[in-house]
Amino acid sequence: MKISFRLGALTILLASAYAGGSLLAACGGGGDNKDGGADGSTDGSKKDAAIKDSGGGSDADDGGTNPTFDPLCTAPVDAATNGTCSTIDGQTFTCNPVTNGGCDGGAGETCDLGDQNQFVCFPAPNDVALCGNCDNGAGPFCKPTMHCAPTAAGFGCARWCCDDTDCTGGKCDITFLGQAPGICVK
Repeated sequence: MKISFRLGALTILLASAYAGGSLLAACGGGGDNKDGGADGSTDGSKKDAAIKDSGGGSDADDGGTNPTFDPLCTAPVDAATNGTCSTIDGQTFTCNPVTNGGCDGGAGETCDLGDQNQFVCFPAPNDVALCGNCDNGAGPFCKPTMHCAPTAAGFGCARWCCDDTDCTGGKCDITFLGQAPGICVK
């Protein structure tokens, strides 16, 4: 049984804006939400897609188009930054998603975005490879240092990153959360 629920991608948008060193929850709602954060809603599923809301206009919560990502399938296993953008603080970062630090990788745990606006360790199974098909709600779940992101074809595992140096041959897209960590894309 999963201790922390992972929030489902596309149907869930993390209410997050990083300010003053802490992740703040913004008001959830429709396209008129001008907070610049992400719209927040929950459906009881497990992981979070954490797609940042641009403010006004049509978005995922009110039937708009959800952003999709094109994961970099050749992203290196070891991040050049060594995950320096994700300092374990016991609050927002109970683990490091870029390095999987703080989790028991030997037991199959992975650090990913949880339902309390935190990066937390999730127990096994987390066995889908980079760019493999995944499902944040029911599984299968991505291997450590990856997140199940919405793609044009559904959902795929993308590598967490701090900046472009972690994504040889691609770039680190921080629009995913509005700040680092981001995900490696083509």
